[in-house]
Amino acid sequence: MEARRVELKMALLESLRSILSDSQHTRQQGEEHLNVIEMTPEFGIHLTDIIIDLNNFLPIRQLAAVVLKQYVQTHWSSTSDKFVVPETPEWAKRTVRELLPNSLGDQSSLIRSSVAYAISEIARWDWPESWPQLFEVLMGFVISSTQNFVHGAIKVLTELSDNMTDNQLPQLIPIMFPELIRIFRDEKGFSSNIRGRTTQILNSCITLIYAMSDLEKAAPSILLFPYVPEFLSAFSISLFQPDGPNSDFLLKTSVVKTLICLTESFPVEMAPYLESVISVVWDLFTRSSDAYPYDNMDEIQIYVSISFKYSLTLHTYMRKVVNNMRLLEESTDSDALFQHKIYKSIVSQMIDDLIYHLIKYMLITEEQADIWVTHPGRFIEDEVDDTITSSVRILAVNLLDDVLIIIVSPFLSGRALWLLSKLAFGIEDSTFLALIKSCTEALSQQQNIIIRIYGAKALYQLSQCTSNNSKHQLISPYLSDAISGLMFLALDYNKDIEILGLAIDSLNFVLKINRSVTESVHRKLIPILVEFYTTYNQNPYLEAIAQDSFRIISKFPNCFQALEAHLLPALINLISENGESTFATAGTALDIMEDLLRSSPVPMSEALINLGFPTIAMTVADTDDVSIIQSGSDCLRAFISRSPDQALKWMDAEGKDGFSYAINCILKQLDPQLEQYSATRVGKLVIVLFRKGDGPGRKQLQQKVAVPVVHKMFKAIIYEFSNELEVTGSQEKIDVSDNSDLTDDEEFVSESHMHFYGKQLFIGSSDFEGSDDGENSDDMEDFLYSVNLMEFRQKSCYESFINCLNSDESKALSKIHPLLHSH
Repeated sequence: MEARRVELKMALLESLRSILSDSQHTRQQGEEHLNVIEMTPEFGIHLTDIIIDLNNFLPIRQLAAVVLKQYVQTHWSSTSDKFVVPETPEWAKRTVRELLPNSLGDQSSLIRSSVAYAISEIARWDWPESWPQLFEVLMGFVISSTQNFVHGAIKVLTELSDNMTDNQLPQLIPIMFPELIRIFRDEKGFSSNIRGRTTQILNSCITLIYAMSDLEKAAPSILLFPYVPEFLSAFSISLFQPDGPNSDFLLKTSVVKTLICLTESFPVEMAPYLESVISVVWDLFTRSSDAYPYDNMDEIQIYVSISFKYSLTLHTYMRKVVNNMRLLEESTDSDALFQHKIYKSIVSQMIDDLIYHLIKYMLITEEQADIWVTHPGRFIEDEVDDTITSSVRILAVNLLDDVLIIIVSPFLSGRALWLLSKLAFGIEDSTFLALIKSCTEALSQQQNIIIRIYGAKALYQLSQCTSNNSKHQLISPYLSDAISGLMFLALDYNKDIEILGLAIDSLNFVLKINRSVTESVHRKLIPILVEFYTTYNQNPYLEAIAQDSFRIISKFPNCFQALEAHLLPALINLISENGESTFATAGTALDIMEDLLRSSPVPMSEALINLGFPTIAMTVADTDDVSIIQSGSDCLRAFISRSPDQALKWMDAEGKDGFSYAINCILKQLDPQLEQYSATRVGKLVIVLFRKGDGPGRKQLQQKVAVPVVHKMFKAIIYEFSNELEVTGSQEKIDVSDNSDLTDDEEFVSESHMHFYGKQLFIGSSDFEGSDDGENSDDMEDFLYSVNLMEFRQKSCYESFINCLNSDESKALSKIHPLLHSH
């Protein structure tokens, strides 16, 4: 067995030598032999033996380490997406894990790096479950302070840090962080490369702690910030040093990236350290600007090729500081608002100098200017292409934009946007297009709230321009973003009545512009609007805005089903519980229901007929509030007008049909105990019933309704005449000596007034016109529509009519008697 192992190892060595040969044929043979040996269970062990044997040729050892990493990727775990049979047996894995770490301290950095990558690949599958001692071994190498072992171990830890879990960090950080700080501080004992890798490990841990903080709020304060002061102290010393072997620009770039990660992830917690950190980064920023060869094109190319990432990182950090100031300003958290003052103070102090240095970065050479003036097309090409040289200027421009947002008041910027939108009717299409983009960008959640408010106002104005066909085409592609921006504005400030109202009101105008866009977003939009309505239905201002929203959406057929599904239950709840809420709430709910009904497809849904119709009918029957009765009457009229067969033939559990409910609604409005104006809308419901009902139904309607209608209408006439007679009676008196039928205290009007009033005492068919149901009622020939008060006195029902009058109405009627005799 031992002889076979030796033979395989020798064959493996020979294959590796062949692969390194200059001869293509020999290399090909070596690869073929290697593929055969790879199938043996001892393959990984033999590769490890070759790596750790210092007597082997260095390129052979390095190649063996590379092959081992590839072997681990394909044979170590069957769960790998690169897995190829056979899988390495556990006894072989255990041997490799025991032997390989010792090569992390090899004299050759190439071997150390190759072994580190191989160990990291094994750890990907085995750590910590099958290789729990790995971290302890690595930290042992780190603590040893032997530079080669530290280098190899830090390389592995850099790879492992990306795969650490939130369960491991509490155990690993107390051991690892103090050693990382010690290594970074020891500029004489360790190279910039090793020290830079400690920042990479820290970055990975910061990112994981930030992710943990969503569920474990205390994680940053427990795991990270006890060590932050020491890290920042070490970083500051390194950044202050001039470029050299102990602190080159690559190391400084890594440090600033860590500061970016800290500042971006924990802006509030980093605020107390900001002043000391920003002074160091500011020094670097200005020194970098001073070194920028803005007057020599060739030197710019050299500068950028060497330190572009350095400049990029510095600019990025400055942007994070500026943007954090803006984000903290918009926060409602008291802690964040306090820290915002720190950011604002620091940024305000450096802002003038910052602009100066940014302008230096934006400068171009005379040579470059001459090229662009001579060849304008080249200017466009250079600015569009993300070349390294143009990116330095772009970095400066982007940072300058952020700074200007701070300098320029959001009130001024927002008002400028709003003012331009009010002039949108007369501006050119290109300017209109730029304005639309600005409005949608102004609604972004990252914008200052003042800018977002003005963005909503500006969109409100722009939506007025859509009658112009070209403007309509220009705005349509941006409507989805505009709707999203307004929705998020409403959601973000759903406790602020004014902002919420502005957002939804502006949204209503935007929804009207393009049917297809509105239909594309309606499933997300409708639940939000219904929630908004049910939350604020007690507020008349917001309730009216919600009613407009539903009226607009209901007119789009593809939106109706979703609108009905979400809105109908809310309306039924508000209508049926009108006694527990304000009558205005139930009345508006009925008005919204009417809009929904008039847009409903026919036949109506079972929910509308079986839930909506009886809810409305019973609500009308159970209330004495005139506004509820009238709004309910309009809803029943909409039901009957839109789908008469369904509405009139519906029956409740006791066999009472929809026609009977409609008649009861009419009689309710004609109740003489209600206010005079309670029957102002009854005529339209009567007409619809006459028109839509069948023969027996119309006869039933005439029998039950005719007399109450006449009673109510003449009561209304008497009421109005009593007011007129009080005015005219005080101005003109008629000699009553020849009017023996009148008492001494009764006043009556002159002949001229008799003639006028006499015309008003006739009720004709024109009094029932004006129906909004789109039907002509001229064919309604019935005594109800052709009767005057004189004739009415002769009817048998006149006696019951007299009994319905109160004392004031009886007195007014007695004053009208002369008109009845003379007319």
